[in-house]
Amino acid sequence: MAKKFIYRLESLLNLKSFKVKEIEESIQKVLYYRYQTEAEIQKNEDYLASLNGHRNGSFKAIEIQALNYHKEYVREEIRELKEQLARIVEIENILRMRLVEAMKEEKVLQKLKEKEFDAYKVALNKEETKLLDEISIQKEIRKKHFE
Repeated sequence: MAKKFIYRLESLLNLKSFKVKEIEESIQKVLYYRYQTEAEIQKNEDYLASLNGHRNGSFKAIEIQALNYHKEYVREEIRELKEQLARIVEIENILRMRLVEAMKEEKVLQKLKEKEFDAYKVALNKEETKLLDEISIQKEIRKKHFE
C-alpha cells in the first residue's frame, strides 16, 4: 500500500497563509480608521461651512471674535485630521505591499506543493501499474502451471 501524501513544507505553508490572513485583517482595521477619519474630516468641513454661512445679522465684536477663534480651531482640527489621514494611507500602502509579498510567498509554496503532489501521483500510478503487472504475471504463471 502506498504512503499517504505528506508535504514536508506544510507547516511553513500554513504559517504563510496565517501571515496573509493577519495582514488582511490589519488592512481591514486600517481601512476602518481611514473611513472614520475621512468621515470626521467631512463632518468638520460641513460644520465649518455652516459657520461661514452665519454671516447674516448683526453681532457684537466679541461674538465675531469668538466665532473667528472657533473657526480657526475647526480649521486646525481639519488640518490635523488630514495629516492623520495621510499617515493612515501611508500605513495602508505599506500593509498592501507586505500583503503582496506574503501572497507571493504563499503562492510559491502552494505551487511547490502542487508539483510535489503531481510527482506523488505519478509515483503512485507507477507503483499501481507495477503491482497490477505482477498480479497478471502471477496469474499467467499459475494458469500455465495448472495446464
